[in-house]
Amino acid sequence: MIQFRSEHNLPFARELVWPVLSNTDWFNRALGVPAVQYEFQPRAEGGSSAIARARLAGLEIVWQELPFEWLEPEFYRVRRILQRGPFREAVIALELQPEAGGTRAIIISEVLPRNSLGKLMAEKILFPKTRHDVHGIMRHVEEFLRGRKPVALPRLSVHAVHEVALRTGLDNLRRVGLPPKRIELLERLIR
Repeated sequence: MIQFRSEHNLPFARELVWPVLSNTDWFNRALGVPAVQYEFQPRAEGGSSAIARARLAGLEIVWQELPFEWLEPEFYRVRRILQRGPFREAVIALELQPEAGGTRAIIISEVLPRNSLGKLMAEKILFPKTRHDVHGIMRHVEEFLRGRKPVALPRLSVHAVHEVALRTGLDNLRRVGLPPKRIELLERLIR
């Protein structure tokens, strides 16, 4: 396995960081990863298998997505078995470690190359681009949490909020006793 690891200190509690960074669809879009289509196939022993497809640089990439492992607000991890292409397997993880004055966000990606081309692609193209993009995303996340950016992650489209539905939902959360800071963050995320 070849590993990419990027660590970032954010001056916010991990309970505030988790809702932004744990949304893997948003994070993937911020990285420029194309939309993924999922197909669920029943398994003889029960349950189902998730098969994912995406087009990247004109090539269709197909993988089996295994169940996420996660513990809010500490970490998530997912393993993907690729059916073809330059990689056999990929593992993506996020760890949020509390530290004085904030949170250390650790983003980890590991790939098992299928061949020497896969190794070269991971080391010379994929991971350098990911490192650059993740640094920009983390700067954006910090600015968002400071209230200086209108959307949680870059490259996310913005749509008008249905004010009545939002107000009703937030009022319900207040009634059940959700902490005001979490409600405020949720409202900012939705807006």
